Amino acid sequence: MQTISRGITAKDRKAIEEILRSTDYFYEFEIETALEIADATIAKGEEKSGYIWMKIVDDDGFIAFANYAKNDFSTHSWDLFWIAVHQNSRNKKLGSLLFKSSRR
Repeated sequence: MQTISRGITAKDRKAIEEILRSTDYFYEFEIETALEIADATIAKGEEKSGYIWMKIVDDDGFIAFANYAKNDFSTHSWDLFWIAVHQNSRNKKLGSLLFKSSRR
């Protein structure tokens, strides 16, 4: 069974890296940037860092995530920075589920 929740913890950092690397879609500098954003969120919290994380966990563990933030130059706009699903969990429409959840 899949569970969607908001937020990440220090123990989630390794899974974020594993998910990004499993896809073979991201360059090394992109993975490093995502981990820097994760570190900022873990250290400061969502409110102070400005980054919001949604994650999906199932029986296999943390398998997908999305990361977004309020666009400071707009009243009602948000920027989606990351959306990634572990290679072993692809083709289950988890990315779409995360995208829809982040719009609430």
